[in-house]
Amino acid sequence: MSKYLKFLIIISFFLSSKMFRPTRYLLKSFLHADEYKYFAKGGKLGQVHFDDKIRIYKFFTPGCGPCKKMQSWFSDWSDEKEDLHPHLNIYEVNLKNESNKFIAKNENITHVPLIMFVKGTEKIVLDTDLAPEILTANLNKLI
Repeated sequence: MSKYLKFLIIISFFLSSKMFRPTRYLLKSFLHADEYKYFAKGGKLGQVHFDDKIRIYKFFTPGCGPCKKMQSWFSDWSDEKEDLHPHLNIYEVNLKNESNKFIAKNENITHVPLIMFVKGTEKIVLDTDLAPEILTANLNKLI
């Protein structure tokens, strides 16, 4: 087997695994083009009604201790909820990424981790008591 073929097999396995989710960390890749332009111009989440989907934004930084602790359960929780609710989009936004810093500025995010639920123009922000049960209760308020 050639080195090239081995490389392709390894890459295809890696890309299909649950561990690899590059687009979850690039907010631009998930948002509709109009939404991204709106946010880039200083718009805030929940000010404009784009559609009826529920969006959950998890804001984090890679070196944050509480963010790492939350990540241990958040991935499983988000996978479970996305499977149950097809109208739900969950975004993990790395605020160290230059392309996402404008959202932190627009939303006045001063600390992480922070979870924001947005449906239409309705917005719920959680920055303390972040646990799966609390996130599920807030999600149920919007459904």
